[in-house]
Amino acid sequence: MKDSILLIGKGRVGTALGSCLRTQKIPLVHRAGRGKFLPDIPKARLILIAVKDSAVSDVAKKIHQSRALKPGSFLAHFSGSLSSKVLRGNGCFVFSIHPLKSFAFPEGKCSDFQGIPFIFEGDKKAIKPAEKFVKILGGKLFQIKDKNKILYHAAACIASNFLVTLVSMAAALNKKAGISERKSQSRQPELFFIPLLSSTLKNIEKMGIPGALTGPIERGDFSTVTEHIKALKKNAPEILKTYRILGLETLKLARLKGLSEKESNLLKMLLKNP
Repeated sequence: MKDSILLIGKGRVGTALGSCLRTQKIPLVHRAGRGKFLPDIPKARLILIAVKDSAVSDVAKKIHQSRALKPGSFLAHFSGSLSSKVLRGNGCFVFSIHPLKSFAFPEGKCSDFQGIPFIFEGDKKAIKPAEKFVKILGGKLFQIKDKNKILYHAAACIASNFLVTLVSMAAALNKKAGISERKSQSRQPELFFIPLLSSTLKNIEKMGIPGALTGPIERGDFSTVTEHIKALKKNAPEILKTYRILGLETLKLARLKGLSEKESNLLKMLLKNP
């Protein structure tokens, strides 16, 4: 166990990491992130903290108190929003690497990390060990400055978390519209949108943005957008504000794709009017 990795945290990310490292035959000590793990905590060259953001600082303090860190060793966490500064202590280098992927399942496997970006932030001397670790997982390392990390995390939340919210809103509208569903799907109306979502993501991958944009705003279809707004006012006024905000952002992309200034101005007035 002399050069083993110490991994703390058995949540979704920690479980996936542990599974992948064991698959790769990496010497590993895997501990839960809560409770008393100090009495027999082993010394390690690399200690990884995979716990919820609010617990990272406390776990790091306990690790420093335990003297588990060897001189010149490395301490890292996987939070997308926290700086590596919360890990600082004597005798080690610190860094953070955030895997840009949604981990929704309690179990994990090595393929979860294949080809995904890992966002690095931390001490310069930690870059090479971080690169080596990410290579073991099959990921790709990207660097970011500490001051910009929270902005990056906001972007990730918009791309992933808000997508789930938007699909939930769309499913609620479908329910109001009275879409007839098979019994097998009645408890998961969001599945209705999977083919549409999948094709949109593929279009983004193949054509980029704004090339992948389709729909009435991209076409300058004033009448359809007008009918959307009327229907939302009557049946789902709580969603109308979101529709207007996203519509205006979509209009910017439509202009980049070639929508005329005249059509754009008409749609802008329509979307901005209360």
